[in-house]
Amino acid sequence: MSITIKKYTDTDSQSWDTFVKSSNNGTIFHYRSFLSYHIERKFVDYSLIFEKKGKIIALLSAAEMIDKSNKTLCSHPGATFGGFIYDDITFEDTDEIIVNLLEYCKNLGFSSIFLVQAPQLYNLRKNETLEYALHWHGFEAEETYFSSFIDLACEKEVINLVSSRKKRYLKKNFPNEKLRFEWNGDLDEFYPILCENKKKHGCIPTHSKAELKKLMVLMPENFYLLMMYKDDEAIGGTFNYIANTQVGIIFYNMINYAFEEFNPASFQILETMKWAKIKNLKYLDFGVSQLPQAENPLSPSPNLIRFKEQFSAKGMLRVALRKNLK
Repeated sequence: MSITIKKYTDTDSQSWDTFVKSSNNGTIFHYRSFLSYHIERKFVDYSLIFEKKGKIIALLSAAEMIDKSNKTLCSHPGATFGGFIYDDITFEDTDEIIVNLLEYCKNLGFSSIFLVQAPQLYNLRKNETLEYALHWHGFEAEETYFSSFIDLACEKEVINLVSSRKKRYLKKNFPNEKLRFEWNGDLDEFYPILCENKKKHGCIPTHSKAELKKLMVLMPENFYLLMMYKDDEAIGGTFNYIANTQVGIIFYNMINYAFEEFNPASFQILETMKWAKIKNLKYLDFGVSQLPQAENPLSPSPNLIRFKEQFSAKGMLRVALRKNLK
């Protein structure tokens, strides 16, 4: 076989990031600076580098996860997406990469491989060769989430992406001398709103305030926080990522429920759509729409999906795959 595998070490950080930057499907979640930002959560990094004739042809951002006696090679749990990063890859090379990976993991005593690939939305050039090859080699969908995205490129003016009823409401209530937006990155004002929102749904934020601050310092061109105010009081905020050159992510869209009557959630989404258009992004990833605390964690939230559809959001799948090795 002509493709070799080696485990990532810190001496590979520059070549790793260079490949991610030039790849077809790399995102901020794959850069080493992002993978090392965690403060309160520690992971055993087990990222892999695939080389052909001494050149990188693919990367796998991953970690070792141990549950009882079972050891899993897992898409890096500190990132929304992990999985394979590649540029222009053939079926032959893809097939060999997966065959080598399976053999490599078996030899090291891994009981399974768990992958969360970035959806095709993130591919700069459409290519589903890898997805086919994974299924061909027995990777099966373990978790399938309903996610949404907004296609910004299909309209010149983002207001035209908003449903007629929602558009009338937004135009009627804004501009308003009492309401204003600021892209000020004020986490001290945003984080309490985020915590209250999560508490309302019986959960806690994925990130600590310290982690969000660290990300904004590490990658200031990728993380943006929009705040909305009534007079001088914060009534909501939206934390956004620029994932790669064509996709932005609406990660947290939160409101102060004491001001729910002003519908900050909708105004914040429209303002984020305008911002994304200015940044020349083609798509906004609107995230998954799962029902909090449902018996089945994959249960969709019809109300949240309906809200997103008012901004022309369409459905896409976020699929987690597993291959058992024993």
